[in-house]
Amino acid sequence: MARKKKAGVLPVSKRVSASVESPLRKYLPFAEQAEREGVRVYYVNIGQPDLPAPASFFRGVRNFPERVVRYTKAQGYPETRKAWASFSAGMGFRCQKKKF
Repeated sequence: MARKKKAGVLPVSKRVSASVESPLRKYLPFAEQAEREGVRVYYVNIGQPDLPAPASFFRGVRNFPERVVRYTKAQGYPETRKAWASFSAGMGFRCQKKKF
């Protein structure tokens, strides 16, 4: 498909043009319908928590000595991965720390 170039407008790249919508978006109508039916839905979207942050979080933010908050390595902290594996096991899922 040929793309028209408009004066002063950068064209969208082929890669972006070929990208697909987030798979999570297709589930949103089902979650919204469940909420309308009285079901409590816990969204796990990045950046939109449903649960209030604990007071210790805000204390940590206030007392954080660095000027830049850096991301962790992509695989995360080992102790966090171990905690998620333990939590999941408690919920009946068989997971290993290395899978998180």
